[in-house]
Amino acid sequence: MSRIQSAKIVIVLIPILLFLGLLWNYLVPFGQKTVTLRTGDTSPYIQRLLPDERVENGKIIDEPVYFSVTPPGGDFTEANVSIDFIAGEKSIVELGALKDLFTQAFDFRPLANNILAGLEKDGWVKKPVAKLGENVTAYFRNQVVAEHAGGISDTQIAVYKASLPWTPPKNIEKPNKEGNYGTKFSFRGSQEIFIYKDEKGSSVLEPLTIMDTNQVAGADDIVLRVYSEKGELVAQIGLPDDGDVSADGTIANRGTLPGMPPLLEGLPSGVYRAVLSATSDIWFTGMSAPSPYIAFKNSITLSPPSCGAVTLSEHRCDVHLNTNAKAITIEPLNVGALGTVIFGGKDVVLGSVGEKVRVTTTSSVTSELVIPTNNYGSKGEYKITGEGFFSEADAPFFAPEPAGFSNFIADQDAYNIVVAEVPSPEVNGDVLTNSADFDLTTLAKENGAYKFALSVPRVHEEGGGATIERVTVTFKKPSSIMETLKEIKHFVKLLFT
Repeated sequence: MSRIQSAKIVIVLIPILLFLGLLWNYLVPFGQKTVTLRTGDTSPYIQRLLPDERVENGKIIDEPVYFSVTPPGGDFTEANVSIDFIAGEKSIVELGALKDLFTQAFDFRPLANNILAGLEKDGWVKKPVAKLGENVTAYFRNQVVAEHAGGISDTQIAVYKASLPWTPPKNIEKPNKEGNYGTKFSFRGSQEIFIYKDEKGSSVLEPLTIMDTNQVAGADDIVLRVYSEKGELVAQIGLPDDGDVSADGTIANRGTLPGMPPLLEGLPSGVYRAVLSATSDIWFTGMSAPSPYIAFKNSITLSPPSCGAVTLSEHRCDVHLNTNAKAITIEPLNVGALGTVIFGGKDVVLGSVGEKVRVTTTSSVTSELVIPTNNYGSKGEYKITGEGFFSEADAPFFAPEPAGFSNFIADQDAYNIVVAEVPSPEVNGDVLTNSADFDLTTLAKENGAYKFALSVPRVHEEGGGATIERVTVTFKKPSSIMETLKEIKHFVKLLFT
């Protein structure tokens, strides 16, 4: 064979081999492909931890941090995400995957919880129920089985990555004089609200009145999504923008957002989570329900009602909330919110607009937050955040989930039981390795990539940080002849379009 003939064969083989190589890489015929990113390296599939100001050479100095993963072609249906990391003696490390792009909701899984691990070494934690009190033998929501009459109360239980069923007490207090329980205040923007639907279906939220303040330019779409206790989306309703995208401050009445009774018709009784998505321009008023079981989770932006001079002097328009959060942050959003509020019986001074004030309580039960309408003619606007539930003080306190384990401030002995999913990472010297499996068909994509988050809640405490060494993602998909033929067809189409 002459050199010219050999050269022709090589010229023909190069594109064929290149095509076969690309096809093999795309098809992943064995149904699995693993990609890796070590700290300090780069990867075509895994983006480095961001934002940069929260990470120093893999060490997380503020949280959360994010990384995106672009799938390497093919119709993958599952992914195992493994993290190699070094954790402090008090670290909690969690890995989350983006489930909903609109609400930026993440599904977090535990990778390490060295506080729980320390308690376990001391004999305090026994899966799945940890107990301190010698007489406590079992616990279910609103039911206590104990050898003595005292037992334990809901406020003495903490959970970590676990859930417990909730049932209403047998003796339900009568509604207020209007016939419904509800909020006296207005609330703004996106909120997460828990409600209880009884067997008659009459306890869920009635229609909400909507006002659009047009303070920020852009569309103000509104979406209400309702999830079951298992996290399944069971109902959704939307209200498109009214067409006014200006920021001229014109207040527009947007009518009402339909209530939940028709949305939940035919669904079983139980606790439902209503995620109300809206911009900061949108205010909601008139929230009410025949049942007392309404609670805001983790945060609420509110404004007390307008009052005349007489009712103002009698404090009849003050907002009273109960919460099981052990620490809250209060941020006054306008001049009308400046002054003094009360939390756990103590005065809290709000001196500057936008200045966040953090206050704590040592109470093992609920604490009351009182927000007075202290500026006649000038409605105060407050943003309140805290790990727990907030509900009107004139109704029975509703906490469909026990306090989170990270609610511990100082006195862990205030809790008699911890119900927890205790993570068990592999240990290799100082490096811990743990992973989580995700169903890719349930995850959201952003710019063609899956988005993940790493949370280290105690990063600012001594011994509470973590350093990421490596991220490994193993993509998986069904492997069959028919699936392979489908993907060959898809691959050829990609080449010629």
